[in-house]
Amino acid sequence: MVLTLGRHFDWTFFACMLPLEAGLVVWMVSLLPKVAHPPALRIDATGLTLRKGLKERTWQWCQIDAFYSQALQRGAMVGFRWKADFGNPQGTWLNYPFPGDTAAILDRLTTALAAARQAGAHSPDFSAVPQPPHAMARWKRRTNIPLAILGIVFAAFVVDLNTAGTALLTPVSPLLLSGLEMLGAGLGMLITVGMIGFQRANKDRPTPTSVLVSTTLVGGAAFVFPGAALGGYAAWRLGDITTFAGKQAPLVSKNYRIVNFGRFKQGFYAEVEPFPTAGRTRLPVSGGDFARLIAADHPYEASVYCYPVMVQVAGRAVRMVKPSFVGQQERLIASCPLKTDDHWAS
Repeated sequence: MVLTLGRHFDWTFFACMLPLEAGLVVWMVSLLPKVAHPPALRIDATGLTLRKGLKERTWQWCQIDAFYSQALQRGAMVGFRWKADFGNPQGTWLNYPFPGDTAAILDRLTTALAAARQAGAHSPDFSAVPQPPHAMARWKRRTNIPLAILGIVFAAFVVDLNTAGTALLTPVSPLLLSGLEMLGAGLGMLITVGMIGFQRANKDRPTPTSVLVSTTLVGGAAFVFPGAALGGYAAWRLGDITTFAGKQAPLVSKNYRIVNFGRFKQGFYAEVEPFPTAGRTRLPVSGGDFARLIAADHPYEASVYCYPVMVQVAGRAVRMVKPSFVGQQERLIASCPLKTDDHWAS
């Protein structure tokens, strides 16, 4: 889908993924101290101490409410609920390879907590902690709004892709292109942030760090990149519609040199590039024309063939009329004349 949307790539389209890639690099670098210094768990009369890499943290028994475990596809993890100094309940997963299995670690921690209670440690009181109402519901709503917007835009893209009769060939405004690409990427980022916030809002069963990182990467790839591509496609369609709106531009036949060709699931295609700064445009060809392209004197260099299309011109803007359905044996391509209509290949 991204390749279909992103017929015209620019720096903004690829820059939309840089924050996620930078975050992944920082996260991987932060793992190096943890590899050099394996995690360690210490239980004493004061509380529970967890050392990860170069950092060490202690939770007193009076802060800890309860320990629990959660079964996963590849084993289980132990976590606990505790009360921070500022009063809010927190959750932490001990998702590290400590000696012994999960059941033994959970039993050991539960026994130590019970012993601390008998020795006088108090259980944290969560009754007076002010909780933001329906935190998970608010994060879900924040996620659903940009998701609905992208869903509507994608539905419009599918309809437009199958019904639009024209395609802009000259470059679109860089400001419009970059702006809509960043807008689409921003909507995708809001969805990703909402998914992470929805997971973190579950205080009773906090999400492991590995799952949050995976959500960020998968959400970024699934929403940020396609969102930017949808924005780019919308920019080209707006450039086409607004430039020619209300203008009676006559149709003119042009011969554009074929620069590439190939096949896809629904048939065969040839690519023309009348304006290099606007990228290539893919056009359908029949099986017979595809065989002629393969049989050219220079395989996979179809410069000897041209694709005749009908175009409209308004000022410096040029758009083409998309060819209708191509029959299996219909012949569209022809040998190029001495002078083609390409602005750079004539």
